[in-house]
Amino acid sequence: MNKLLLTRDGKKQEMDSNLILEENTVIINETTFLFIDARDSQENLTLVIAPEVELQLSILGFQSANHFSFLLKKDARVSVSHFGIDSCDSYQVVLQEEGAKIRYCYSSLTRNSAVIPIEIKHMAQHTESEISNHCFQVAGDYTFDVTGIVLKNCAGCICNQENQIINLTHGKSKIHPNLLIDHYDVVANHSAYVGKFSKEVLFYLASRGLNPKESYVLLLTGFLLGKMSLSDELKGRFENKIQEYGGERNESGGFSNFTA
Repeated sequence: MNKLLLTRDGKKQEMDSNLILEENTVIINETTFLFIDARDSQENLTLVIAPEVELQLSILGFQSANHFSFLLKKDARVSVSHFGIDSCDSYQVVLQEEGAKIRYCYSSLTRNSAVIPIEIKHMAQHTESEISNHCFQVAGDYTFDVTGIVLKNCAGCICNQENQIINLTHGKSKIHPNLLIDHYDVVANHSAYVGKFSKEVLFYLASRGLNPKESYVLLLTGFLLGKMSLSDELKGRFENKIQEYGGERNESGGFSNFTA
């Protein structure tokens, strides 16, 4: 697996020759897997995916504030699994040429206030985007500002977004699910949910013999990672990060490491 480490001190790479790193741009010329480990970093990184190339990308952000830009060429296929811990990473996708497709799953586990701008822009016909944004908000105020754009003459596009925030705090949670569609022959949908885990689901899990901590960890892991396409290694690593972040469940119903 190709790896790119982003830190406050710069970038370190373990990548094959089919990936080219030029300053703040990664050029991907062949089908590949890439893992970006972003630690306390503030980078503007652009990924250019060449025609007919498939990219499976996993991103782990820790206390980071990166902006990722994706430029997809003709018939490029991209799947992104992006998990942030106390991070405020943002992203932009440009589907520049016909047939480009992206599936982006972004999940955040945070106690920090943040406004997360996200933009998906369809610039050619028969392009597709399926976007899922989830946040587990422990403290502070959190906003998803998500905009899907389909330009004129871009027929046959699919532009879908699904957004959820689970709020454990008295802070504000906002979702702005915007769709700016300039063509009639388009499938475009958005959804937004702000709330808590269902008491009925927690009761059901308890009836199956799970204690409160086991139920909560199960729901939290499914909420944050359930839609992601991850290798077994990365899935285990992400799950361990959730366990480390939460600590032990306390009597008030939260986790001991949560300050809210």
